[in-house]
Amino acid sequence: MSKTNEDYFYDNLIYDSFDESHPYPGKCYKDPFWVCEHEPITLQEYADRRCISYETVRRQVKKYRADLIPHIRKVGKTQYLDDQAVEFLEEHRRPQAQPEDSQIVRNQIQKLSDTVKQNASNMDIAQRLSQEIGSLQNDNSHLKVKIEQLKQDLQEQECLYKESSEQYRELLEQYNELKTELAVSHKEYENLEETMRHLKTELRMVKQELSTSKNFQKVLNSQVHYYQDIIAGRDPSDPFKDLDFDTDLDED
Repeated sequence: MSKTNEDYFYDNLIYDSFDESHPYPGKCYKDPFWVCEHEPITLQEYADRRCISYETVRRQVKKYRADLIPHIRKVGKTQYLDDQAVEFLEEHRRPQAQPEDSQIVRNQIQKLSDTVKQNASNMDIAQRLSQEIGSLQNDNSHLKVKIEQLKQDLQEQECLYKESSEQYRELLEQYNELKTELAVSHKEYENLEETMRHLKTELRMVKQELSTSKNFQKVLNSQVHYYQDIIAGRDPSDPFKDLDFDTDLDED
């Protein structure tokens, strides 16, 4: 259907953004500007909420567009209604159902009929399921008995595990104590060996000093005898001849 000049005239007016600073100059429903304290709704949303067809709403808007000019806005291809447009449409809705509305009702009746038939079929399925549930409940009772037995076995195993864990903990503590004692004993043994090495070194030094002292005494005695022979007019012997020096040290 082609648009008339009147259609183009109203289309240009409807999609203008009338507000309080730019109100619609002509006559309309209540305020001559957009009033929307609630969220604006589309024509489809308005139809869905009232269980009527979109075409019914579209025809109603077109019929009363002279009164709705400042209360309809368009974003893209979608028209939105403000609060006053919704109020106006509610006041001017026809009490009788439109053909489209009757079709919606018939569709709903058909859906209900299909649902009833489906429910009848589901009753047979439900009965079979009930029998299967009874059988499963019996199986479930046997399973509960087995589960309880398994729980008891598990508790016994847990007790054994706790006992074994406690024994292991005690043995581990004993092992750590023995390991510590062994480390201490090893350290003491090393210290004792070091002390023995020092003692051996000191003993060797003492022996050397003692040997040196004895050899010095022998040389001194030989010198005395040498000079005594000279004083007595005897032929002196070599003072260093036949001297027996102590040179051997015991090595332990």
